[in-house]
Amino acid sequence: MTDSLLNTEHINTINSLAQDDEIKLRFSDIRYPIHTFYGGAHLFKRDSFEKIKRIAQGIFNDYCEESERFYSIFTRPDAPVSKNTAEKVYHKIHKKIEEEPVEDYRIDFEDGYGYRSDEEEDEHAISAATETAEIIKNGALPSIFGIRIKPIAPGTAQRAVRTLELYLTTLLNLTDNKLPPAFVVTLPKVSRAEQLSVLNDILHKLEMRNHLPKNSILTEVMIETPEAIAEKYMAKIVQVGGNRLLGGHLGVYDLNSSFGVSASFQEMQHPSCDYARVLMKIILGRSGIRCVDGVTNVMPVAPNKATLSAPLAVHLHEENVATVIAGWQKAYSDIRHSLRMGFYQGWDLHPAQIISRLAAVYIFFLNEYPLAAKRMKQFLKNSAQPSVHKGIFDDAASGYGLLLFFRYGFECLAFDENDLAGAGLSKENLYAKHFSDISVSSAE
Repeated sequence: MTDSLLNTEHINTINSLAQDDEIKLRFSDIRYPIHTFYGGAHLFKRDSFEKIKRIAQGIFNDYCEESERFYSIFTRPDAPVSKNTAEKVYHKIHKKIEEEPVEDYRIDFEDGYGYRSDEEEDEHAISAATETAEIIKNGALPSIFGIRIKPIAPGTAQRAVRTLELYLTTLLNLTDNKLPPAFVVTLPKVSRAEQLSVLNDILHKLEMRNHLPKNSILTEVMIETPEAIAEKYMAKIVQVGGNRLLGGHLGVYDLNSSFGVSASFQEMQHPSCDYARVLMKIILGRSGIRCVDGVTNVMPVAPNKATLSAPLAVHLHEENVATVIAGWQKAYSDIRHSLRMGFYQGWDLHPAQIISRLAAVYIFFLNEYPLAAKRMKQFLKNSAQPSVHKGIFDDAASGYGLLLFFRYGFECLAFDENDLAGAGLSKENLYAKHFSDISVSSAE
């Protein structure tokens, strides 16, 4: 009876909705990291990841020597943590740093590198590519990897393109024309989609020249200008980005500065950043583009250094402890704020920041797990029919969100396969192309 009311145009419109779901899953074969580590190109060496691990382990052991200490640092009046959870997370952090301290990495030729002579940047582009090739040979590269170039803007565009070309050409010559599996070029200071269009054209030419598959080089954009958080410009960035655009990264301090926010008020939780986050989720996230938060600029780094001949005085040691813990606690608060807004990934700039990120993320996942697992099991039990658990209504869209929650938690080692089983899932479920496949198979 209702069939006669549906014409061909209606059917085409309805079918297009399924195609939109396909777009949302276009990067489902690439893991979801919880951080992107930025390191200056002049410092990048073949042992960089091992060095990051050693520094992170050393700081964790020096300033958080046991789980009771961890509990005292990271349980906050506004965010209490049980001692049982604190102990679990403490040991998970040790394991994670040992096995995989860095999930995603960018060699930085922008803010973390600065402006140098052309000769010097040429040299660093070539040496960074050479070091990358050695890391690839040793099988030690993070699962997602790339470089951040300078802006495609007057005064810097030629330098950005030259660095990109030198790095890629050198790397491909040393790796038998093979790129890392998920190689990303991050474009900063994006104010107009035309900048990304130029980069896409350059990447297409580099792929053609080097006989690489189309769209084998992915892109990310920095969301850090007022223009970029104007709805029409951000929507155009998505359109122009096409199937290359993996993510949008929030540049907190540049964005704050551009709004005239004074230095003492520039921080991750500023309202201007929350506005940008919401818009990113609506426009980028809806299109399957990953939304990545910024970084806390308070470094958990000890200001005083001891030597063999001059050990630290008590008051200097106490200053070190206070500085490191304050840095951890500030980042912990900022990351919790980001997690509440659905941002599971952010930046790290120093190995010590990995501690506070893992603390915030792991505590978040473990605290959220009981309710999420019950909702997931109930959802799967009802075979994708809408369900209510403790007053919470679940449909297919929220079921997909729950699935991502478990995939994020599993990939960063907050969860293991036993945790997935407790939610009615398996490891394979996390990588299904369609949510309906999971619900049907789990119902059988």
